Order: sequence, then structure tokens, then C-alpha cells
Amino acid sequence: FFYQTKQTQEDRDIALINEIGEDLTQGAETIYYAGDYSQKTLTHNLPDMIYNVSMQGRELVFYITLKGRQSEMVYYSDVPVSGFFNITDGYNAQDISHIYIFKGGNGTVICTNLGCE
Repeated sequence: FFYQTKQTQEDRDIALINEIGEDLTQGAETIYYAGDYSQKTLTHNLPDMIYNVSMQGRELVFYITLKGRQSEMVYYSDVPVSGFFNITDGYNAQDISHIYIFKGGNGTVICTNLGCE
């Protein structure tokens, strides 16, 4: 029973990460084409299996722990993305409640309520 419950929770967490990844890439594209001074705020509860997030070029990567092993979930954007998720500096994924997307430089910037760099 415990294994099945844990598996079901991991499946829900993976589905949530997929939803967040799609929201972020679609949001980045919307903001990019909307132009300067555009911004969007997303509200998500990030699952605790996320231990880091990186953005570079057109890639958004969630680093996760799944079944005791480290893995990556990669999402691709049609526009350049950069940003900062302050998960490693004494915070964890559950501390993030808002994700901000705004136009910056030659692409979009994604950051959280924990700060933008």
C-alpha cells in the first residue's frame, strides 16, 4: 500500500511539473511577443521533488529527485528565456508561491517571489 501511495504522489507531482513547465514556456512566448513592459504572474505550489531549476537559451530544466534518483525534466521555448529560482540558497521548492515572467533584454525573464537576479 505504501509503495502504491508513494507512486501515485510521484505521478501527481510529475503531472504538476508538466503543467508548470507548459505554463512557463507558453507564458514566456506570450510576454515576448506582447512587448516591453509586459509581465505575467503564475501561482503554483511546486512539488518538493524539485531541487533546482535552470533556464538558458530556449531551455527550462527542472532538476528532480524521482524514486531516489536525480533526473531532469526539460521544456523548450520558442523564445529565449533566462531567470532565477532561488531554491539552493536555503530555500526549497515549497517556499515558491509566485512565478513572474517579464520581458527583459532579448528575451523573457522568469523569477519567483524569492527574488530576481
